[in-house]
Amino acid sequence: KSVNPFYLFGSFYNRIRYGMNRLGNSLDFFSKRKTSKDYKIVNDILEQKLKLEGYEVTIAKISKSKFEFIISSDKILNLETGKEIKFKIYINYFSIVPFFKQSIFKGIVSSFHLNQYGINTKICSLLPELSLTILLRKIYLSGIIEPIELYDIFQLAIKLRQICEHNLFDKNDLNKIRKTLIKAEGNLGNKKIRNVDF
Repeated sequence: KSVNPFYLFGSFYNRIRYGMNRLGNSLDFFSKRKTSKDYKIVNDILEQKLKLEGYEVTIAKISKSKFEFIISSDKILNLETGKEIKFKIYINYFSIVPFFKQSIFKGIVSSFHLNQYGINTKICSLLPELSLTILLRKIYLSGIIEPIELYDIFQLAIKLRQICEHNLFDKNDLNKIRKTLIKAEGNLGNKKIRNVDF
């Protein structure tokens, strides 16, 4: 229904594409143009599907392009207290501008056939072999990193042996990536990192 396709990338995509553990709680999408109308279309579809599955859903707007889904069900209870457990899922929308030039973005889009978790569908995504590079670019330009993304950088580089593709960065950018990552990681604090480890 959206004029602009949404391309899945980031921590959740890495979970389903590479079978990584330590599940994150966010869905990250790139699109060619960001509009409130497009966000609403996707959010409404997600809400409708969740409600059809029997979940209660509340959506809160965190920022112009970030939304919090609070999801619960009377069938999912805390075994100790007997109370409903509420899950928080964050939906993040990113415009390809300023992250990528239009010509570059055309070359990194892909699709992924998801046939698990009771789902059988084809989803638009970014190239899996560029997961590390795309993640580094997003972190570099935003200056923000999530603990799960820090974990993914390690796994993508060490376990999957991905390398940073230099053609997605300017020469000056390449010299600053490491410094930006260290600063962003320092802003996380040990508590957030320990929570992801747990």
